[in-house]
Amino acid sequence: MAKLWQILIPTVAVLLSGCVGREPGVAAGDKMPGFAVASIKDPVLRIDSASYNGRAVLIDFWATWCPPCREELPHIEKLWKDNKDRGLVVMAVTTDDLATVAKFRAEQNAQLPMFLDEDRKMSRAFGITGLPTTIVVGKDGKVLYSSIGYDAGGDAELDAAVAQALL
Repeated sequence: MAKLWQILIPTVAVLLSGCVGREPGVAAGDKMPGFAVASIKDPVLRIDSASYNGRAVLIDFWATWCPPCREELPHIEKLWKDNKDRGLVVMAVTTDDLATVAKFRAEQNAQLPMFLDEDRKMSRAFGITGLPTTIVVGKDGKVLYSSIGYDAGGDAELDAAVAQALL
């Protein structure tokens, strides 16, 4: 029963949040906020925003319990695979715990870089108000694209933002 509440409450919260169409805390033209976050490969090691200066970055805030997030992740993974050799950095950031993310990653055979924001400091720095939230940052450190929610019809807009970030 407790497991059901762990799934039901966040799901209802996302559905009631009306996240599609709302603006995330960062918008196009804003400077990427500073952050430090742990990789799921080494939760003790903290990666900070300075590590990505001069690089194109796609940050996807998501959760294992979020159906639109789960629908979006394959496209994010494809963008990463298609563009990582061109210098695109992808960060799939979640507030879920390591065990839950590791299980999800194995079940989905996900390979993209995933990071834990269990203290929610990175989410707060970016003003995350709904999931998924996808942000693309150009090499100059400025946000080029930000979106809350997922609609497969919007993939072309995200793809264009990634292409612009890589210029």
